[in-house]
Amino acid sequence: MEALADRIGGLLMVGFEGASPSTGALDFIAGTAGAILFRPNIDGRDQTIALTNVLQTAARAAGRGPLLIAVDQEGGGVERLGASGSHPPPAMALGAADDEALTRAVYARIGAEVAALGITLDLAPVADINTNPHNPVIGLRSFGDDAHAVARHVSAAVSGLHAAGIG
Repeated sequence: MEALADRIGGLLMVGFEGASPSTGALDFIAGTAGAILFRPNIDGRDQTIALTNVLQTAARAAGRGPLLIAVDQEGGGVERLGASGSHPPPAMALGAADDEALTRAVYARIGAEVAALGITLDLAPVADINTNPHNPVIGLRSFGDDAHAVARHVSAAVSGLHAAGIG
């Protein structure tokens, strides 16, 4: 029977400070479901590929399956890749264009970029409906204020990510 610590660890996805995890953080991450990368963790293409390789190697050495390695790469104001990726338009611009094929293509590009870095999961797109124009959090991150249109674009975005092998 699987140990309780392993079962709990399999429910966690954690972050760490800096461009490389400390030995303690790496050991901890190796016992979890995965890691989430933020902007301070990403310092160029080569560093990010090396980082994701180190994380996966530590998980394998700990006898765990491959880690989920996540990032929140949406486009617009939420871009974690910096110079390691392109600068796609925000969801609101894609929603305003109302072209699902364009949304799918943009997210397929995002997916290809994160996959090339060894990242396996994008915590995008935002599926919120922007019903409050004064909400400072959602804004450009939403595909719009119409639930049906937002649903179509979220579906297209997820399809694009999946086409690139990204969850």
